[in-house]
Amino acid sequence: MVSKLKTIREKFSDEDLKEIDSILLKVYGEIPFIYETLPKQFKGPFFIKNDALFRSPSSKLSEKEKELIAISASVALKCTHCQEVHIKSALNMGLSIDEIKETILISSAIAESSSLAIALRTLDKIEKSED
Repeated sequence: MVSKLKTIREKFSDEDLKEIDSILLKVYGEIPFIYETLPKQFKGPFFIKNDALFRSPSSKLSEKEKELIAISASVALKCTHCQEVHIKSALNMGLSIDEIKETILISSAIAESSSLAIALRTLDKIEKSED
């Protein structure tokens, strides 16, 4: 199995990598920074993984739903570069500004609740230990 994976990894030619760039440009309107900076031997496998997650025909989620999830995660994780890429992609897919705003508001509320819950539990723990 390991040797088979090594063979697959090494099969990405320069032409394959150019085709990946072409697909990324079509989907995102740019080549995301991660893909620009990944060492050549990782670019193909990284693309295959992400393509399987975002564009699998057997997926139960639509591509638009997946893009909203990507926006939500990038908002919660405070990744402004990811937000920019995925918001542009969502707009290119036909999602509305209102759909994107609602996604941002929901993910921000969950991120805020998470921060509050962690901080308040920490405070409660310290307060109880001082009693």
